[in-house]
Amino acid sequence: MREMPEINHCIPNRNAFWCAKCYVHSQFYCETESDGTARYSCRECDFAMFLPGQIVPWKNGLLLGTLLLGLFGLFRLPHEMMTYWQWSPACLAFAGFFGLIGGMMWFHMRNYSQWAASQRLKSNSELEKEANEFAASPYYEMSDEFDKWAAQFLSETELLQLHERFDCRKRKTVSKPSDELELPPLED
Repeated sequence: MREMPEINHCIPNRNAFWCAKCYVHSQFYCETESDGTARYSCRECDFAMFLPGQIVPWKNGLLLGTLLLGLFGLFRLPHEMMTYWQWSPACLAFAGFFGLIGGMMWFHMRNYSQWAASQRLKSNSELEKEANEFAASPYYEMSDEFDKWAAQFLSETELLQLHERFDCRKRKTVSKPSDELELPPLED
């Protein structure tokens, strides 16, 4: 935020990548997994980041599936003791698998929800102060990853204005030397 007052990465945004280790919408880098899926990692701690708005439906679906499969497996278990086809162990195994993944999502979403609730109680000046004091404050760079990160907080026109402002700063800092350096002639 020191460099870019337009973006406060300490304000909760369900549609922005969030680091569960840094507790902030920090900048990220994108890696492509071997199966072709994109993995977004925090630039500060290399922890996998997630979009809270996309996790909620998956978390709810997995936990509902855990509940339904677990209840079905437990209900059918006494009846299947005498038969050859036993679906209860498979239902209980899938319920456990879905429960582990859904539980992990629930844990990280609970952390995000607690952080978001505490951030909403703070005033704008407190949020700005926190963003300025945060060790991993965002910094400007010319890259597609920066554009993708900044587009979570800014509109297209605001992002273009940000690029123009930093491009103007670069032009001001690069000055031409007043004296020219002459190279000696090449000897044969």
